[in-house]
Amino acid sequence: MILSVRSSEVIDKIEKLIYVGNYNQALNELNNVIDNTEENNIKKYQFLILKCKILVKRSNYTDCIKIVDEILYDEIIESNLNLKIEFLLLKSHSLSELARFDEEYEIFTIIEELIANYNQSSDIVESWLGLLHQLKGWYFTNKTKFDEAFNHLQNSLEVFKKRKDLDNLAKTYYFLGSLYIRRGETDKSLESFQRNLEIREEIGNKYEIAYALMNIGLYYNITRRTSEAFSYFDRCVLTIEESENNQQIGNIYNIYGITYYYMGNLNKAFEFYEKALFYMQQVGNKQQVAYILSNIGGVQKLRGNIDKALQAYLHCLEIFDEINSIQNIGAKLLDIGTIYLQKGDYKKSLTFLKRGLEYRRKTGNSFFIAGSLYRLIKYYSFINNKKEAEEILKEIMEINEKEENLLINQQAKIAEALILRMDNRSRSRVKAEEILTQIVNSDIIDIDSYYDAVLNLCELLVTEIKMTGNQEVLKELYDIILKLSHTSEKQQSSWLVAEVLWIQANLKLIAWDINGAQKLLTDAQIIADEKGFNHLAKRISQEFDKTLNQADLWEQLRDKNASVVERIEISQLDDLLDKLKQQIVDIDELPVEQPVMLLLIKQSGQPIYNKNFLPEKISTDESLLSGFISTINAFFKEVFDTSGSIERIKHQDLTILLKPVESLLFCYIFRGQSYSAIQKVDEFLNILRNEKKESWIDLIKQIETTEKISVKSELILEEVINSVF
Repeated sequence: MILSVRSSEVIDKIEKLIYVGNYNQALNELNNVIDNTEENNIKKYQFLILKCKILVKRSNYTDCIKIVDEILYDEIIESNLNLKIEFLLLKSHSLSELARFDEEYEIFTIIEELIANYNQSSDIVESWLGLLHQLKGWYFTNKTKFDEAFNHLQNSLEVFKKRKDLDNLAKTYYFLGSLYIRRGETDKSLESFQRNLEIREEIGNKYEIAYALMNIGLYYNITRRTSEAFSYFDRCVLTIEESENNQQIGNIYNIYGITYYYMGNLNKAFEFYEKALFYMQQVGNKQQVAYILSNIGGVQKLRGNIDKALQAYLHCLEIFDEINSIQNIGAKLLDIGTIYLQKGDYKKSLTFLKRGLEYRRKTGNSFFIAGSLYRLIKYYSFINNKKEAEEILKEIMEINEKEENLLINQQAKIAEALILRMDNRSRSRVKAEEILTQIVNSDIIDIDSYYDAVLNLCELLVTEIKMTGNQEVLKELYDIILKLSHTSEKQQSSWLVAEVLWIQANLKLIAWDINGAQKLLTDAQIIADEKGFNHLAKRISQEFDKTLNQADLWEQLRDKNASVVERIEISQLDDLLDKLKQQIVDIDELPVEQPVMLLLIKQSGQPIYNKNFLPEKISTDESLLSGFISTINAFFKEVFDTSGSIERIKHQDLTILLKPVESLLFCYIFRGQSYSAIQKVDEFLNILRNEKKESWIDLIKQIETTEKISVKSELILEEVINSVF
């Protein structure tokens, strides 16, 4: 069948379906008319343009490019500038979405030459120029030439406002919002994203509305307002999932991952990043794949898997280098430099940090350059190289004078304080303290920079206390950490909450409150474990073990009324602050503990089961057991009052780990460090309560009704114990 009279009606109908988001219906009808249209019929090419538009809307960019490449040099296309320009614009858009920017730029020149030779309707030329400005705006955004990008996007806005092209007008506002984010102008980005949403709601395309909601959520994500971010994500996620648009599904999962990462929930973040990676790999956008790999690297870094983080960052660097993404090459070089700093390889760290700065300079973006300079100054402060730091400070101060950016201003002030700290003169340290105090008492602009300021200020105060013994300064230190505690909870940052609890535990020790210190360390370790901060959890567990082993020492210090200076020395608070500041990875794989005995005790205090792990039967088994029971009974009521928590106590050279579950107290006695012991008890209970659920229910019933558990229950316990301990 040859379409003629009805073809314009078909095109109008399909364009309307595309406009409101009925992509599947549009594609089905389109494929039907294409199949029934003769080859070399101009209408067939018009239908193929519509098909390419649908493919772009659904993120099937590779399929769009394939169609264009197959027909671009057909005789009809060669003789019809209108069709050729339309196809080239669609190919350019697809190349952009696949981050094939150099190929895209070559097409810009071709399109401009074709438009120059087009001598028909000025309206369509104006529309093409609007699209070309839009594409160039996004191209230059990705090339970090932000001034050029802004000019092109402004020109695009003018065209689409004049033509009342709502779809492209909304898209240009989206590009503008993304540009503002990259320039660090987040408030302006929100205005553009909101304008995009307003237009999308006017059009009524539910998928585009969902994407617009996602972008506003992204703004709240970046500004660390996670509750608002989730409210927008939750409004759009179901629509995006049903859209079959792999790129947008990948985007929403990636942004969910970033939000959970900011909240310190690494397990949830990693889960969403892996989902996002799967969908982005289907699209074939190398840049987006690299972004997600970088995010996964960030998770590994916080988990303490430094080598895995480094591997992920190096992989990202290869991809960014392949697509010649200058901004992102610089970002990854800086991240790799930071990793080497954590590993203690200062030479490699400096090499990568300097290379990162070189690439950031190529962007010409003051925000990026200042951030890179700030990282270098932090590096030089870590190695106490005042001379090099002062040279870097001059440049960041010059940028700060030119730019009205709150973050640059804050980082410049912290950088100045870091350099003053390296000076041996007391008045320089006083000036550094004044600057950092001002930042700590100001509004939070960036939580990471704020934390830098707090840790450095605390180090200065600790130094002052050690020099003077001034209790008022210690009170000031308490107040700063208390404020940081409130901030960490408000920011919903689990990582920061755990680290602050660790600092507060040290302060409890200094105040003689050993039990309070141990409780805070337990809380910190639970948070770190639950959220996936494995390395942090191990370090905190080691700190808890140290307080157990030093309990007698702290009692002696209290008896002799040791000075605050001596207490700070013993607590090693200054060492803790320094390690937190540098995020040093200073812990090897912990040795496995040596099991001694496992006890199950009823809430009444009666033991109902014990497993002796010692290699040979000990004749004093009963007296050993009696000693354990006596020690445990002293903590019995307190432990059951905090059901679900973990208590660790010392008995001679042994550690007893107590964990109440329902009407049972699980007691694990061992020698050595407690981290792996806790992991084993949790695994043991998890198997019992989930994989052996019926046996667990039966065991609880027996405990409530009898004095002794059955042989069957003992065999089940023995089986699980042998698989875990």
